[in-house]
Amino acid sequence: MRFVNTRLYFLFYCLVLSPLCKAYQQQVVVTASSDWIYHGSSESAGEPALGLNGELQLNNFFLGAELHQAGEPGPRQRQRSVAAYLGYSFFVDPRWLASISYGQRVFPGSVKEWDYREWSTHLSYQNNQQTLALDIDYAEDYYDHDTEVLVAELNYSRELNRHWQSRLGVGLVELSEASYRDYHYAHIGAAYAVNVWVVDLAYHWNSEAGARLFGAEINSPGWVLTISYQLY
Repeated sequence: MRFVNTRLYFLFYCLVLSPLCKAYQQQVVVTASSDWIYHGSSESAGEPALGLNGELQLNNFFLGAELHQAGEPGPRQRQRSVAAYLGYSFFVDPRWLASISYGQRVFPGSVKEWDYREWSTHLSYQNNQQTLALDIDYAEDYYDHDTEVLVAELNYSRELNRHWQSRLGVGLVELSEASYRDYHYAHIGAAYAVNVWVVDLAYHWNSEAGARLFGAEINSPGWVLTISYQLY
């Protein structure tokens, strides 16, 4: 009943505020991956994972949610994750896009507390078939440990034709507490898209593979295959 009431409220909202309704956009994508990567490290200890990502955009504001479930619990017991975020995006000019968002990640069923909140900023430049993007994330209680984190990631992608795209990226993770290890990461890959399907194959590298962080080893993911299907 609550779900029905929510949908009715949203319909009323759109009918009353018709200019906003015209700008309403939504997207839902289902993914299956051989490994679940976040900030350059495996969250699922190399196990396959399923994902569901959805985003609702209304004018410049956007609201999103992400769900991930790995086949087996990794050593950190972070095999299940739910994230939600709220943000604002705008074009600096026709080629430059900027956004800022605030979200929370929770890990239902984990053996300990990993939940934390995160600020994210994004700046991208698009020129013809090329895109250069910078993402910076900040959290003051990273994975519910008493340490701040700053994550910076630079990505470049190029559309080769109507189906193929190449991409590469580099990033760094810096933790405020000296007892926790900072690391760098990188990835390079290619994607093939047809209709609502995307097949992506990429190689991931982590500078501190094998080192321990938050009670478990950092995993250097290696080759990762991801298949995505856009529901709408």
